[in-house]
Amino acid sequence: SGSGLHGVTLSLQRLLSMKDPAALGLCEGLKNVTTNMSGRKVFSDLLITQDIWTISPTRAEDHRAPSGQCSFSHDDFWRRTLSSSSPRTSVVATTIRQCLDFLLELEGPQVAGADAHVQAPSAEENPPTATAHEQPLRRYLLGEWRLLQNLLREAINEARDAASSCLCQRCEEVRKELSAELLPRRWKVYSPASPMTLQTWIQNLHLRHRLLSTYVTQTSPLNVSYNLNVFQRPSGLFHSLLLEQALEEHRDLESYQLRVEVSGRTSPQLPPVGVSLVGVHLCHALWDTRLDLLQETLSPQLCALPAVHVSVVPAASSATQCQPPKSLYLCPLYMGEGPADHLQQMKSPLLLLPLPTKVSPSAWSQRGVYALSLL
Repeated sequence: SGSGLHGVTLSLQRLLSMKDPAALGLCEGLKNVTTNMSGRKVFSDLLITQDIWTISPTRAEDHRAPSGQCSFSHDDFWRRTLSSSSPRTSVVATTIRQCLDFLLELEGPQVAGADAHVQAPSAEENPPTATAHEQPLRRYLLGEWRLLQNLLREAINEARDAASSCLCQRCEEVRKELSAELLPRRWKVYSPASPMTLQTWIQNLHLRHRLLSTYVTQTSPLNVSYNLNVFQRPSGLFHSLLLEQALEEHRDLESYQLRVEVSGRTSPQLPPVGVSLVGVHLCHALWDTRLDLLQETLSPQLCALPAVHVSVVPAASSATQCQPPKSLYLCPLYMGEGPADHLQQMKSPLLLLPLPTKVSPSAWSQRGVYALSLL
């Protein structure tokens, strides 16, 4: 039986070593020829498209992590993409690279005290409360600085993921938007309703970063000129201003109110507790700096207002104050990213500016006169 088994083994080896398919009963080897030709074509197609479908098992497992964070390395992606024969692909890679480099540059500078015992609230939360030992206005500014840093970190992570070979839906969306010079949805925290290009957003972010860094490093946050568009929660500035005065005098917050007036030739000096607003513009009206009055205009251009002073006064003083002889138009103030942001009028105004006028205030309302804060 041993010799028989050995003979069968030798026969099988001779059959397997035969290169002629006809010897195995195939019709002139046509089946093998067809298989070889099809295999070469499929293999060639796979090599051409390997940048799309090649994902290592380890990184594929990371991609399926519940956190939703992509951990693909983008170093090899840049090498393959920038050397690609497709000009469009190279442009996409260059755009994402430039955006990421800019964000990393902004993330570098830090502000002393910004990371110490300051918990940054979300943009949807109410302004933080404060104890008698805290400065509410400074706490608010540090919170805004932390919100800006959080935005930078999120944008950096998404830009890095978009630069990787990840094919998840989120990375594909960010990659598509950045390559089209558009702004990813999660980055629109300052003016979600305003259309904006990536280049404009980068310019505005650079300006916001510089201004907010200046605000936070001031010796005192009072009697400083602020641009409201720097903040993600601009209404918190006024809340903190009221809280600052209430804590200083140990009284209820309801005992105070804001006093708002446009600076002019007859404006009094700024009270001890107060701030100034800059970057405010009038729409559908002019401001006469000589008479400190609203004036009519047919021009569609915006008219820059002088600095708007906001201070804190006792709530009872408004009823006892002598009103000026001129009537006042309570002009609504909105936030905007550009002169075309008329949709901001649909929201509640951030503030009402009492503007002196010789015309009936209802006339300005009918003409749709409003103020717009621009960066």
